[in-house]
Amino acid sequence: MRHHRNARLTVEQCLPFDVGSLKDALRCVDFPTNSGETSCSCISVWSDSSGRTEAVLRCFVGRTESEGLLVLTDPEGTSPYPDSVRLSGEYIISVDATRPFIGGVRYWFRCPVEHDGRPCGRRVKKLYLPPGEQIFGCRYCHDLTYRSCQEHDNRKAVLSRDPDALEAALGSNDLKRAVLGIGALALSVKKMRKGQPVANTPQDSHA
Repeated sequence: MRHHRNARLTVEQCLPFDVGSLKDALRCVDFPTNSGETSCSCISVWSDSSGRTEAVLRCFVGRTESEGLLVLTDPEGTSPYPDSVRLSGEYIISVDATRPFIGGVRYWFRCPVEHDGRPCGRRVKKLYLPPGEQIFGCRYCHDLTYRSCQEHDNRKAVLSRDPDALEAALGSNDLKRAVLGIGALALSVKKMRKGQPVANTPQDSHA
């Protein structure tokens, strides 16, 4: 289910699980005639900017006739690493494979977070594990935003409370500044419709 927070978490605050990190294992299982492998155990490692290991997750990549490619997280619930990602238990992440017209193969996670007993199923390149959570999920299921978007939203909020600055932004020749002004104006209108107090709009300031 989605999580509602006073301040939304960003993807930068979470552990990202990129399907690309499992590409070699997925290829071995997806093309067994080339490798002879029908399953593969692998480890995902997260490191900080200095190279220090932050977390480790053991995975098992396999295939079933009914579900196709899949990733089983934390099999057996054990790991020899002290910094292992601690999950509530193993769960399955389905994987889709697409073949672009130009050739090759691309892999996609299917988000495993359940809503009313059914998995989300969104096809994504990355899943995220927010602090304190027990399952990797897509941005929508964990209600995540990007830091850049959050900063942009904050700038809109500040601009919407300053009529003079908002008017200047709307009249700016700088496209990014003008777009920011349009967003701030839309935010002001939204607040007005909800009956929330807002600063005078540029039009009101000259009345």
